[in-house]
Amino acid sequence: MPQASSARLLRPLFALLLLIPGVASAATFTLSPASLSFGTQVVTTTSSGKTITLTNTGASVLTFTAVPSTGEFTATSTCSSGVNPGATCNITVQFRPTALGVRSATLVVTDTTNPANTLSASLTGTGATATTLSTTSLSFGNVMQGATSKAKKVKLTNNQDVPLTGLTITSSNPDFSASGCGATLAARKVCTISVTFTPTAAPGTTEVGTLVMCVAMPVTVTEIAVP
Repeated sequence: MPQASSARLLRPLFALLLLIPGVASAATFTLSPASLSFGTQVVTTTSSGKTITLTNTGASVLTFTAVPSTGEFTATSTCSSGVNPGATCNITVQFRPTALGVRSATLVVTDTTNPANTLSASLTGTGATATTLSTTSLSFGNVMQGATSKAKKVKLTNNQDVPLTGLTITSSNPDFSASGCGATLAARKVCTISVTFTPTAAPGTTEVGTLVMCVAMPVTVTEIAVP
Protein backbone atom coordinates (compact mmCIF):
# COMPACT_ATOMS: atom_id res chain seq x y z
CA MET A 1 0.00 0.00 0.00
CA PRO A 2 1.23 3.47 -0.74
CA GLN A 3 2.69 5.23 2.19
CA ALA A 4 0.81 8.20 3.61
CA SER A 5 2.40 11.45 2.67
CA SER A 6 4.23 13.10 5.51
CA ALA A 7 3.67 16.50 4.02
CA ARG A 8 1.39 18.68 6.05
CA LEU A 9 -1.80 19.78 4.48
CA LEU A 10 -1.65 23.57 4.11
CA ARG A 11 -4.95 25.27 4.15
CA PRO A 12 -5.18 28.84 3.02
CA LEU A 13 -6.36 31.31 5.59
CA PHE A 14 -8.42 34.25 4.46
CA ALA A 15 -8.71 37.49 6.41
CA LEU A 16 -11.91 39.33 5.80
CA LEU A 17 -11.58 43.10 5.98
CA LEU A 18 -14.93 44.69 6.61
CA LEU A 19 -15.11 48.39 5.78
CA ILE A 20 -17.84 50.26 7.58
CA PRO A 21 -18.40 53.85 6.43
CA GLY A 22 -18.21 56.42 9.23
CA VAL A 23 -21.01 58.86 9.88
CA ALA A 24 -20.27 62.19 11.54
CA SER A 25 -22.46 62.65 14.57
CA ALA A 26 -24.36 65.85 15.16
CA ALA A 27 -23.21 68.24 17.85
CA THR A 28 -24.70 67.48 21.26
CA PHE A 29 -25.46 71.11 22.00
CA THR A 30 -27.00 74.13 20.29
CA LEU A 31 -26.18 77.86 20.19
CA SER A 32 -28.79 80.59 19.99
CA PRO A 33 -28.56 82.99 18.30
CA ALA A 34 -26.00 81.83 15.73
CA SER A 35 -24.69 85.37 15.20
CA LEU A 36 -24.27 88.64 17.09
CA SER A 37 -24.00 92.19 15.73
CA PHE A 38 -22.62 94.91 18.01
CA GLY A 39 -23.27 97.87 15.72
CA THR A 40 -20.92 100.83 16.13
CA GLN A 41 -18.48 100.97 19.02
CA VAL A 42 -15.90 103.67 19.71
CA VAL A 43 -12.39 102.38 19.07
CA THR A 44 -10.59 101.13 22.24
CA THR A 45 -13.80 101.17 24.29
CA THR A 46 -15.65 98.02 25.36
CA SER A 47 -19.27 97.34 24.47
CA SER A 48 -21.90 96.04 26.82
CA GLY A 49 -22.27 92.27 26.77
CA LYS A 50 -24.47 90.33 24.39
CA THR A 51 -25.59 86.78 25.14
CA ILE A 52 -25.46 83.49 23.27
CA THR A 53 -27.34 80.65 24.97
CA LEU A 54 -25.84 77.16 24.86
CA THR A 55 -28.24 74.24 25.38
CA ASN A 56 -26.92 70.78 26.17
CA THR A 57 -28.94 68.36 24.03
CA GLY A 58 -26.74 65.37 24.87
CA ALA A 59 -27.02 62.68 27.52
CA SER A 60 -23.99 63.63 29.64
CA VAL A 61 -22.56 66.69 31.35
CA LEU A 62 -20.96 69.05 28.83
CA THR A 63 -17.81 71.04 29.56
CA PHE A 64 -16.71 73.42 26.84
CA THR A 65 -14.46 76.25 25.72
CA ALA A 66 -15.71 79.38 23.94
CA VAL A 67 -12.95 81.19 22.07
CA PRO A 68 -13.35 84.12 19.61
CA SER A 69 -11.05 84.00 16.58
CA THR A 70 -9.74 87.56 17.17
CA GLY A 71 -8.81 89.52 20.28
CA GLU A 72 -11.33 92.30 19.55
CA PHE A 73 -14.07 90.05 20.93
CA THR A 74 -14.08 88.33 24.32
CA ALA A 75 -16.32 85.57 25.67
CA THR A 76 -17.03 84.50 29.24
CA SER A 77 -19.47 82.15 30.97
CA THR A 78 -20.32 80.98 34.48
CA CYS A 79 -20.56 77.31 33.50
CA SER A 80 -16.99 76.16 34.00
CA SER A 81 -18.16 73.17 36.03
CA GLY A 82 -20.23 71.88 33.13
CA VAL A 83 -23.78 71.97 31.75
CA ASN A 84 -26.15 69.17 32.71
CA PRO A 85 -28.21 67.38 30.03
CA GLY A 86 -31.14 69.56 29.02
CA ALA A 87 -29.74 72.59 30.84
CA THR A 88 -28.58 75.90 29.37
CA CYS A 89 -25.61 78.20 29.85
CA ASN A 90 -25.20 81.84 28.85
CA ILE A 91 -22.04 82.90 27.04
CA THR A 92 -21.44 86.66 27.29
CA VAL A 93 -19.59 88.29 24.39
CA GLN A 94 -18.12 91.82 24.34
CA PHE A 95 -16.60 93.88 21.54
CA ARG A 96 -13.59 96.20 21.85
CA PRO A 97 -12.49 97.41 18.39
CA THR A 98 -8.88 98.37 17.82
CA ALA A 99 -9.41 100.03 14.43
CA LEU A 100 -12.06 101.85 12.43
CA GLY A 101 -14.42 100.01 10.11
CA VAL A 102 -16.21 96.68 10.08
CA ARG A 103 -14.66 94.05 12.34
CA SER A 104 -15.63 90.39 12.35
CA ALA A 105 -14.76 87.15 14.09
CA THR A 106 -16.02 83.66 14.81
CA LEU A 107 -16.86 82.35 18.27
CA VAL A 108 -15.80 78.69 18.37
CA VAL A 109 -17.46 76.57 21.07
CA THR A 110 -15.88 73.14 21.59
CA ASP A 111 -16.68 70.15 23.80
CA THR A 112 -13.53 69.66 25.90
CA THR A 113 -13.97 65.88 25.98
CA ASN A 114 -14.67 65.56 22.25
CA PRO A 115 -13.05 68.28 20.10
CA ALA A 116 -15.05 67.11 17.07
CA ASN A 117 -18.18 68.25 18.91
CA THR A 118 -17.94 71.90 17.87
CA LEU A 119 -20.25 74.73 16.83
CA SER A 120 -19.55 78.36 15.93
CA ALA A 121 -21.30 81.73 15.88
CA SER A 122 -20.42 84.76 13.78
CA LEU A 123 -19.56 88.08 15.44
CA THR A 124 -19.56 91.51 13.77
CA GLY A 125 -19.16 95.13 14.85
CA THR A 126 -17.93 98.45 13.51
CA GLY A 127 -15.12 100.49 15.02
CA ALA A 128 -15.99 104.18 15.03
CA THR A 129 -14.85 107.56 16.30
CA ALA A 130 -16.67 109.11 19.25
CA THR A 131 -18.79 111.18 16.90
CA THR A 132 -19.39 111.03 13.17
CA LEU A 133 -20.76 113.52 10.65
CA SER A 134 -22.77 112.66 7.56
CA THR A 135 -20.47 114.99 5.60
CA THR A 136 -17.36 117.03 6.38
CA SER A 137 -17.74 119.56 3.56
CA LEU A 138 -20.54 121.82 2.33
CA SER A 139 -20.72 124.00 -0.77
CA PHE A 140 -23.35 126.73 -1.15
CA GLY A 141 -22.58 127.84 -4.69
CA ASN A 142 -23.46 131.42 -5.68
CA VAL A 143 -25.52 133.40 -3.15
CA MET A 144 -26.39 137.08 -3.59
CA GLN A 145 -24.72 139.51 -1.22
CA GLY A 146 -26.95 140.09 1.81
CA ALA A 147 -29.26 137.16 0.97
CA THR A 148 -29.43 133.98 3.03
CA SER A 149 -28.95 130.64 1.34
CA LYS A 150 -31.22 127.66 1.67
CA ALA A 151 -30.12 125.61 4.67
CA LYS A 152 -27.94 122.56 4.16
CA LYS A 153 -28.20 119.64 6.57
CA VAL A 154 -25.48 117.73 8.42
CA LYS A 155 -26.22 114.81 10.74
CA LEU A 156 -24.15 114.44 13.89
CA THR A 157 -24.10 110.96 15.47
CA ASN A 158 -23.03 110.19 19.03
CA ASN A 159 -21.48 106.70 18.85
CA GLN A 160 -20.83 106.53 22.59
CA ASP A 161 -22.76 105.01 25.47
CA VAL A 162 -22.73 108.36 27.28
CA PRO A 163 -24.36 111.64 26.23
CA LEU A 164 -22.56 114.54 24.65
CA THR A 165 -23.06 117.55 26.92
CA GLY A 166 -22.20 121.23 26.56
CA LEU A 167 -22.37 120.92 22.77
CA THR A 168 -21.44 124.17 21.02
CA ILE A 169 -20.97 125.08 17.36
CA THR A 170 -18.86 128.07 16.38
CA SER A 171 -17.91 129.43 12.96
CA SER A 172 -14.60 130.90 11.90
CA ASN A 173 -16.54 133.07 9.46
CA PRO A 174 -19.67 134.87 10.77
CA ASP A 175 -21.28 134.66 7.33
CA PHE A 176 -21.85 130.95 8.00
CA SER A 177 -24.19 130.01 10.82
CA ALA A 178 -25.40 126.71 12.23
CA SER A 179 -28.15 125.58 14.57
CA GLY A 180 -30.25 122.58 15.45
CA CYS A 181 -28.55 120.19 17.86
CA GLY A 182 -28.96 121.92 21.19
CA ALA A 183 -26.55 121.54 24.09
CA THR A 184 -26.95 117.79 24.68
CA LEU A 185 -27.01 114.76 22.41
CA ALA A 186 -28.07 111.51 24.08
CA ALA A 187 -26.03 108.33 23.82
CA ARG A 188 -26.35 106.54 20.47
CA LYS A 189 -28.55 109.32 19.05
CA VAL A 190 -28.43 111.53 15.96
CA CYS A 191 -29.20 115.22 15.57
CA THR A 192 -29.44 117.42 12.49
CA ILE A 193 -27.44 120.63 12.08
CA SER A 194 -28.79 123.28 9.69
CA VAL A 195 -26.12 125.48 8.10
CA THR A 196 -26.82 128.69 6.16
CA PHE A 197 -24.67 131.19 4.29
CA THR A 198 -25.33 134.95 4.27
CA PRO A 199 -22.51 136.59 2.30
CA THR A 200 -21.40 140.10 3.23
CA ALA A 201 -18.33 140.21 1.00
CA ALA A 202 -18.32 141.97 -2.37
CA PRO A 203 -19.90 140.06 -5.28
CA GLY A 204 -17.51 137.58 -6.86
CA THR A 205 -15.71 136.90 -3.59
CA THR A 206 -15.31 133.26 -2.54
CA GLU A 207 -15.85 132.90 1.18
CA VAL A 208 -14.50 130.01 3.24
CA GLY A 209 -15.23 129.06 6.83
CA THR A 210 -15.01 126.22 9.32
CA LEU A 211 -17.66 125.15 11.79
CA VAL A 212 -16.17 123.73 14.99
CA MET A 213 -18.30 121.57 17.30
CA CYS A 214 -17.08 121.07 20.86
CA VAL A 215 -18.58 119.26 23.82
CA ALA A 216 -17.81 119.50 27.51
CA MET A 217 -17.86 115.73 28.17
CA PRO A 218 -16.47 113.62 26.73
CA VAL A 219 -13.98 115.96 25.05
CA THR A 220 -14.58 115.97 21.31
CA VAL A 221 -13.73 118.49 18.60
CA THR A 222 -15.17 118.07 15.12
CA GLU A 223 -14.85 120.40 12.17
CA ILE A 224 -16.85 121.00 9.01
CA ALA A 225 -15.26 122.99 6.22
CA VAL A 226 -17.75 125.29 4.50
CA PRO A 227 -16.26 126.76 1.33
